[in-house]
Amino acid sequence: MDSEQIRKRIWLITDGVPLSIENVTIRIDRAGKLLVIGWTNTFYLENVTKVKSFLELENLKQYFMSLKSQFEEFDSLISLNNLTTEYHITFNEGKNAIGICSEINGELNWYL
Repeated sequence: MDSEQIRKRIWLITDGVPLSIENVTIRIDRAGKLLVIGWTNTFYLENVTKVKSFLELENLKQYFMSLKSQFEEFDSLISLNNLTTEYHITFNEGKNAIGICSEINGELNWYL
């Protein structure tokens, strides 16, 4: 997806269309929160560790910050819709996702 396509897709997030870039999905939930969801690189759930997961969460936040610096539409989307941003790392288990950790309102949460 090129830059122009991403710019157009950012505005579709408010219509319920998630934006997937690389290993990240960005969408709005029903409570009006912008969810930035990343998928762990760990292949087996039993190998997931808290330290590695929180590092992946920090990398996710940095990646989203770099997207925001490339695409000012994200800041406009957030401010115009009064959105708060949450970051989540999940484990992909086929058709299901298992929440591993998140940062919500600056607070780290561990789910396993």
